[in-house]
Amino acid sequence: MKSWIISIVCVVVLTVIFDLLLTEGETKKYIKGIMSIIVIAVIIAPLPKLLNEDQNFFAVFSEDGGEISTDGDLLFRLYTAQYDAKERLIENYIEEKGISGCTVCINFSYNASSTEITNIIVSAQNAVISENSKNININEMINEAVQTAVGVSPERIIIYGKEL
Repeated sequence: MKSWIISIVCVVVLTVIFDLLLTEGETKKYIKGIMSIIVIAVIIAPLPKLLNEDQNFFAVFSEDGGEISTDGDLLFRLYTAQYDAKERLIENYIEEKGISGCTVCINFSYNASSTEITNIIVSAQNAVISENSKNININEMINEAVQTAVGVSPERIIIYGKEL
């Protein structure tokens, strides 16, 4: 109750200051009208609380009765872009380790609230091992790169391609 009275006094004082500072003219009339609406809104704002009624203010602004919904298509595109970036990160990491030409594909399941990586496919069909990395275990290195970048279990990592 005390904060309500303080907010009314502050808005009225602000209105008086605007009234004193503005020169006569069309702008002053509009500002006085807007400030009057603000004063009325500040006075009316706590009435639902005082009347002990639950008001759903979202219902006033939405067509579906106040339920807030997410844009599923936008979320899917954002998750896809995120996983595309992780694919590039894994490919770059593998290339830094001495194997170029690998391609990575992250498959994920999506529902309205979350995503989960189903598997990660690494194609080594066009892979080329650099001269200084000849004696490496390519499967272990790729598994390590994927686990470091994404943090999935080795069971979800599928590596295929030619024998190197």
